[in-house]
Amino acid sequence: GGDDRGSVAWFNDLAVNMNPDYLGLNYCINCSLPSAKCGALIGRRGEHITEVQHTTGAEIIISKKEPNEPPDAHRTVTITGPLLSVYGAHALLMRHYNDEEAQFQARVEGGAGGSGGGAAPVAVEDLQRKLAALQEELEAARGHGGGGGHYGGKGGGRGPGPSRHGGGGGPRVGGGGDGGKGGARNRR
Repeated sequence: GGDDRGSVAWFNDLAVNMNPDYLGLNYCINCSLPSAKCGALIGRRGEHITEVQHTTGAEIIISKKEPNEPPDAHRTVTITGPLLSVYGAHALLMRHYNDEEAQFQARVEGGAGGSGGGAAPVAVEDLQRKLAALQEELEAARGHGGGGGHYGGKGGGRGPGPSRHGGGGGPRVGGGGDGGKGGARNRR
């Protein structure tokens, strides 16, 4: 066989060979995503984040959108919990992020060659993203009274990761920001 790094079997082998005592410890990872994409990732009233939290048991916090942020701004996603829960939650979030991005690209490409309506799908998508971000801000102001506008729990982000993952405008993945090695932070 060939090199299977990055495959599900490879990841499973890593998990199976991990000291079982380490699996129950709490870890924290951060990644940074384009702010314009976070509304779709969060979902209406935080439904996507809530679903991932219920599925994995990890806590997910997405930093608040900054007022007057530039179009290329990023927001920090912080995932905390047991090791496998953290990486499971990250995988589910990235699946949703990439699914949304693929749908967006299909709409952009589908509209570009149409009859006279090339820019309309892009404009509608942009407006939908802006609306989702505004709904998120409104909900944060109403429902989280002083909670910092974070979805999924208490506390704040721990700082964006230093490295870029993927192509331009894609997610950034980085370390825990509070010390620790390999992008994970061990807490008790």
